[in-house]
Amino acid sequence: MDLVAPGWIPVERHASAAAEDLRGYLAEVPLGRMGVPEDVAATVSFLASDAAGFLNGERITVNGGHTIG
Repeated sequence: MDLVAPGWIPVERHASAAAEDLRGYLAEVPLGRMGVPEDVAATVSFLASDAAGFLNGERITVNGGHTIG
């Protein structure tokens, strides 16, 4: 079983987040942009495909590199 761990994707769940918090998070993302739901969907699609048939037990973080450190 694999796991997809999204970073801060600006969807309804984060609608009440303060603009200052959003800017602070974005400043720490090496790719320089917020993720979009399609970024997460592409990862899930890959994991569901035959191309990921030999993966097992992986945690894939979809956050533009936010946790690199």
